Amino acid sequence: MSSPFFNGFERAEPHLMDSTAVTTYMQCPRKYFYRMVLGYSADVQMPYFAFGSAYHLFREVLERAYMADPLESNWTDYILAALDAASKYCDKHLKPVDDPKNKWAFMTKDRLIKSCVFAANHWKAEKKSGRITVLSIEQPFQIALPDGRIIAGRADQVINLSGKIWGRDFKTSSTQGNYYVNSLNPNDQFTRYTYAENKLVGWDESDINDRPKVEGQMIEVLFNAKTVGPTLETYPAQRTRSELLMWLKEQEVWHKQMQINRDTDVWPMNTKSCTFCEFRKVCDLPNETSQMSQLKRNYKHSPWDCTRSEGDGKE
Repeated sequence: MSSPFFNGFERAEPHLMDSTAVTTYMQCPRKYFYRMVLGYSADVQMPYFAFGSAYHLFREVLERAYMADPLESNWTDYILAALDAASKYCDKHLKPVDDPKNKWAFMTKDRLIKSCVFAANHWKAEKKSGRITVLSIEQPFQIALPDGRIIAGRADQVINLSGKIWGRDFKTSSTQGNYYVNSLNPNDQFTRYTYAENKLVGWDESDINDRPKVEGQMIEVLFNAKTVGPTLETYPAQRTRSELLMWLKEQEVWHKQMQINRDTDVWPMNTKSCTFCEFRKVCDLPNETSQMSQLKRNYKHSPWDCTRSEGDGKE
């Protein structure tokens, strides 16, 4: 019997399947093996990761303060506290780009603060309008699918919008327009969260008369580019009962395929995804020994944990 693939490496595959884990597998089973099974990631911190996480933390701190004491006279204090949290996160995680010609050089602490102030004004207008009530913040979920697999995640917000329940997800992006329109559906994360949130409020998908109680996801995108921004756009990603049921069937197939890889310890490369993959220089090597050495030397060991919030240092 042959030895295990990458013999000697500790397996760290998460028991909870979130959207990042499943979509990584969809991109390439070998990439899933490196990132999710072995728990390695590229030892490079792109500024947009820290920028996005700091903005998420700003929105979380701001909303938690408001929900605890929703007095308009205290809103300025809440905004300042949220700005302080985002600023400290930036100081710790956002590494400035020295080359002004770099694509991401505009993602600075100053641009983040400007963006948060812009979003705070949008937030105040939303509160004054009364159309949206935030029901939960950073809502964790662990839901058993019919095949027994546990899916997990953490929803940014669940909201009541003019009498209808939606999830709300905050994104940061340097690309506007059709990029987000085209990414709304199909989109595993938005469908997954809609299904999970429906289950949390008691939806029974086996009852054809039980209509989903959560409409879908409102995707609020904070846009920044080198010479444009910040701006905010909201895109609805609605899901029907039929779409949710088809997603369930597809998940069962993906989980069966993943189990075949675990049982055989064979993780095929999807060579269509190689061009921009962070693990390309591992797969490019001629044998398993050199690949293992490359992974140990040039990548960091950071097992994936989908249950942590931005304040916990989630990637």
